[in-house]
Amino acid sequence: MAMHFDPEKFRQIVCASPFFQHLRMELLHFAEGEAFVGLQVRPFHLNTQRIVHGGMLYTLADTAAAIAVSTTLLPIQRPRTLSMEIQYLSPGSAGRTLEAHGQMVGSKESRVLAEAAVRDESGKLLCTARSTYTIVGL
Repeated sequence: MAMHFDPEKFRQIVCASPFFQHLRMELLHFAEGEAFVGLQVRPFHLNTQRIVHGGMLYTLADTAAAIAVSTTLLPIQRPRTLSMEIQYLSPGSAGRTLEAHGQMVGSKESRVLAEAAVRDESGKLLCTARSTYTIVGL
């Protein structure tokens, strides 16, 4: 099944998000049902322990999974996170590059299930997540 939209326009919409820009995330790659989002860890991504804040890892996982789901939708549809379960496995370090891989894994009616994994540039797995989205119209 082909994507229902212009890939360049899709990239522009994602990258124009003020939240996406503020956190300095980067849309690395996307295809139908999957997306890769990158982040160069900066000091403002760290917590008081000088490791990547858990909320930042959560955000990366949710963003990659939601973009993956978005690649399967019509241009007038958007995913909204209903729930997300995350497992933190290793701390992220300052100065590292992180990559989140999101993948749609199933759907039923207006509910969509997706998974995500966040790794650092060495391949170390930092967290995994499983999300449920509802689909809304613009």
